Amino acid sequence: MVITLVLLSSIAHGNDDNNPQHPPSKTHYEIESEKVALNFTPGQLEDLANLDAVEATILVLDKLTESVHDRLATIFEKATSAECRAKIATNFAYWIKAIGNEDAALPFVGSYFHNSCPEPHLDFDNLPEGVSFESIMHRTYQPPRDEAEYIEESKDLKILYGILMHGGPNSTIRLIETLHEEGHTFVVHVDAKPESDDAYDLLLRYALEKPHVHIIPQDYRVRANWGGYSMVNATIQIFKYSFALLHDSPIDTPLDFHKFVHLSASSYPIKSNSEIRDRIASYPLDANMVMTMMKPLNPDPHAFNYYVECDDAVHRIYRLPPLTEKTHGAELYTSSQWFIISREFAEYMARAERGTFVHDYMQYAQHAVVADETFFGTVLRNSEFCTKHHNKNYMHLQFDRWESDIESKERNERKCLSPDPNRCGRSPTLLTRDDFFALELSDDLFARKFSDDDTEILDIIDEFRAGNEMKVRDIAAGNYTEKVPTVDTRFEGHGTLITAKDTVDSSSPLCVGLGSTVVPTLSQGWETGAVIQEEVLSNNQFEVGPCNSDGILRRRPDTAQMESSRGKHSSPHCLIKIL
Repeated sequence: MVITLVLLSSIAHGNDDNNPQHPPSKTHYEIESEKVALNFTPGQLEDLANLDAVEATILVLDKLTESVHDRLATIFEKATSAECRAKIATNFAYWIKAIGNEDAALPFVGSYFHNSCPEPHLDFDNLPEGVSFESIMHRTYQPPRDEAEYIEESKDLKILYGILMHGGPNSTIRLIETLHEEGHTFVVHVDAKPESDDAYDLLLRYALEKPHVHIIPQDYRVRANWGGYSMVNATIQIFKYSFALLHDSPIDTPLDFHKFVHLSASSYPIKSNSEIRDRIASYPLDANMVMTMMKPLNPDPHAFNYYVECDDAVHRIYRLPPLTEKTHGAELYTSSQWFIISREFAEYMARAERGTFVHDYMQYAQHAVVADETFFGTVLRNSEFCTKHHNKNYMHLQFDRWESDIESKERNERKCLSPDPNRCGRSPTLLTRDDFFALELSDDLFARKFSDDDTEILDIIDEFRAGNEMKVRDIAAGNYTEKVPTVDTRFEGHGTLITAKDTVDSSSPLCVGLGSTVVPTLSQGWETGAVIQEEVLSNNQFEVGPCNSDGILRRRPDTAQMESSRGKHSSPHCLIKIL
C-alpha cells in the first residue's frame, strides 16, 4: 500500500461540489501537483514521526530528489566529461539551492535589463489608428542624403565579411575569391571540432599569402552546435578580432571597414560585386540591416526552457523566464543571424561593456535555445541602435519541412530540444540548379545554403553575376541597350483570367484575375476570355512578372494555354503579385 500526499485546494473547483451529477473537474494546480507528488509507504510515514530532525530530513530528501536523479542520469548519458557534468550540476543547483536559501532568486527571475532604445513600446494587440503590422514589418532606414552620413562613391565602400565555417575549406576559399575587391576584408571563424582541423590548417596557409584574409586564432575557435549559444559566440569572436580585442591577437589595431556583412561558408552572392556595393552604399553608413520579426516573441513560460551547452550538445535544465517589457524591461525578438550592420553596432557587440544591454543579455542568451535566431535582433531592438534599423538583410533562404515532420527514427535529435519530441526546429534547404530561377528573381544580394559538393549551381550563379557585372559597367559607360524579353508577360494587353488547366471543367476552377479594365465575358468558353473588374475581388487581382530570363513563355492565341520552352538551365518562372 502506498499513500500519496498532495496538497489540494477545494476552493478552486469551478463546478458545484454538492451536485453529484456534475463532479468537479480537476484544476490546473491539482493536475500539476499530481505530477510531483511524494509517495510514502506506511512504514516511511511512521519513520517520519519517530526519526529525529536530521534523519527525517535525509529520508525526505531521498524522496524529493528522485526525479532529479532520473533527469541527471538521462542527461549524463550524453554529457560524459567531468567539466560538462559539473557545469550541468551547477546549473541544476541554481533552482534546487534557491529553494533552500530563501534569499536567492531563481535564475533571471526579477532580473532587469537596461533597454536603451528610444522608440516607444508598441502594443501589437492595440496598434494606433493607421498603423498596421505590415507597415511595422516593412520599416526602412534610408533617409535623405543630407540627413544621414552616406559614402559618396560606392566603389570606395569597404566591407568586412565575417564568415562562419565548418567542414571543408573549398567553399570558404571560393566565397572569398568571388567577393574580394580592393578594400574588402575577410575574417573567418573555423569550427573548433577536430573534423575541421585540416581545413583550419589549410586556411591558415591560404591566408599567409592573402593580407586581406584573417583567420580567428586557435585559442578563440568555438565548437559550434545547432541550437546552442556557441553559434552566437563564434560571431562575437569575429567582432572581437576585428577590433583587436582578443588577448595576444595577431593584429594590434582595429581593421578598416565601413560595413560588416555576416555570412556562413554555405552562403554565396547572387548579385554582382558592383550591385552589392551599390545596394549597401544606397543606405547610410550607420544603417543596420537585420531581418527581425517586429512583434516581440511571447513564448509560453512552460515551453521556454533553460539550457546548458557542453560536450557538443545542448542540455535542457528547467524553465527560462521569457523576457518581456513588463517583467524585465526588454523584449525578445526572433531574427536572423545573417545581417549587414554598421561598424558602430559591431563594435558595441564586440566590447559588450558593463552596463550595456548586450553585456547583460549575453548572460541570459547563453541559456536560450537556438540563441542565434533571437540574439542579434533582440540586441538591436533593445539598444540605441534600434533607430537605425532597416528590416531586411538581403539574404535569400528557402525552407521546406520541420524536423518534426520527418519520421521520428529519421530525425536529427539535435534539432528536437524541447520536452515535446514533436516540437523541433528546421534548417534551410540546399539550393540546386532547380532553384536558380528563384535566385535570379530574388531582390536579395546573397543566398544560402549551398552544398560543398554541388559546384554546378555556383557556376550558373557566377555566369549570371558576370552578365550583371558587364551590364552595370555598360550602363556606366553609356553602352547598354535593353534586350527584348523572351518572356511576354503582357498576354492580351488587358485583364485576363488565368485558370489552372486541370480545373477548367471544374465547378470550382482555380483561377486568378489579372488587370483592371477588361471585357465582360463569362459565356461558354469563358476560360479563354476575360472578366470584368467587378467580377474579381480586389485582392484577387494579380500582375504576372517579372519572369526569369531563362527559357521562353508564350500564350497560345488559339487555346489561351500557356506554353513554355526550357532554357539553358531551367524553365521559365514568373512572380505573381497582388495588385
